[in-house]
Amino acid sequence: MSGINKKCFIFLVIFQLPFYSFSQGEFNQWRFGYNAGLDFNQTPPIAVSGSALVSLFITVSSADSNGTLLFYSNGTNVWNRNNTIMSNGSGLFTNFACQTVFSAPIPGTLHLYYLFTIGPWNFLPTMKGLFYSIIDMQLNAGLGGIVSGEKNIPVMGGENVPTGIHGTRHWNNKDTWIVVRSQEPQQYLSYLIIPMLNGFSIESTMGC
Repeated sequence: MSGINKKCFIFLVIFQLPFYSFSQGEFNQWRFGYNAGLDFNQTPPIAVSGSALVSLFITVSSADSNGTLLFYSNGTNVWNRNNTIMSNGSGLFTNFACQTVFSAPIPGTLHLYYLFTIGPWNFLPTMKGLFYSIIDMQLNAGLGGIVSGEKNIPVMGGENVPTGIHGTRHWNNKDTWIVVRSQEPQQYLSYLIIPMLNGFSIESTMGC
């Protein structure tokens, strides 16, 4: 493993740690580069093969409360638990830097997830910045899919985010915070994913 890959792997491990304070199984499945993975449903965790991922740089995995794999992504594609690209799960905007993809359940639902990605910086203006897509795990007989018309949606205020997403659970163990950094102007941006009366929301608390 090269030096940069080691750094990205260490970042990935540290990035996941805050979630384990409240974990009930949702973070027990990891898929990452070189077709590898780890299953934390057992102690010690066991190695899993068959992942479709070949690069270690950016990965995210999501499982249900029982620790069963739901999906994983490198920010460009989303694979289901059968290691095949899920419906409408390709063509996401991303760049190949450390941690430019992040998933979070949508509060108040049992089957909807946000998948956040960061598009390539100074490549195409329409692809630059922070985006989200919505995954519905009820689609395709439970294998999931990205909802039609809900892919690569710009996140307000995140137009100049070049790389890096960090996330953690809110103290209420239901909502989720994500933090990114804007390049122009230079400031951190925080977003709180919360439920609403008639849906859900990405609430911006903006920068510092």
